Amino acid sequence: MMITQKGAVRDERFAGPASGRSQQLVPLAACAARAPGAAGRARQPDTRRAGRRQHRQLRWILAVHLHGKAFDPFPYIALNLVLSALAGLQAPIIMMSQNRAAARDEILAQHHYEETQKIDQLLQANTNLTQQVHDLTEKVHRLTEQLCQTTS
Repeated sequence: MMITQKGAVRDERFAGPASGRSQQLVPLAACAARAPGAAGRARQPDTRRAGRRQHRQLRWILAVHLHGKAFDPFPYIALNLVLSALAGLQAPIIMMSQNRAAARDEILAQHHYEETQKIDQLLQANTNLTQQVHDLTEKVHRLTEQLCQTTS
């Protein structure tokens, strides 16, 4: 994938000189959804849910103590089992979102590298032009002095 100057990504996996098809342009914001390693569009984990989980644990513990009859005694084995199952279900989703973020960061890093290379080339061209202007100015100055000396 290559990022164009207008903020679009040229996806070379689907097009190229051998395929005869034109290259597809994809907006940069849509890159994360098409990033390799991401299985579809898995929903990003919501950070607000962490507080909900603590609230559920507290309710579980209070329910055990207020119920009178201990259906899950102190080590809370059933609670541990539920939380372990929940963590097992959440882990793949979190890993997919991290892979998507890493792929997006890689694409953006490549874009920044290419832009830096272009800026370096432009800066070098500007430096060369400035040097040429300086040389020509010195030459004009020397010729002006010679002209003034020959006329006086």
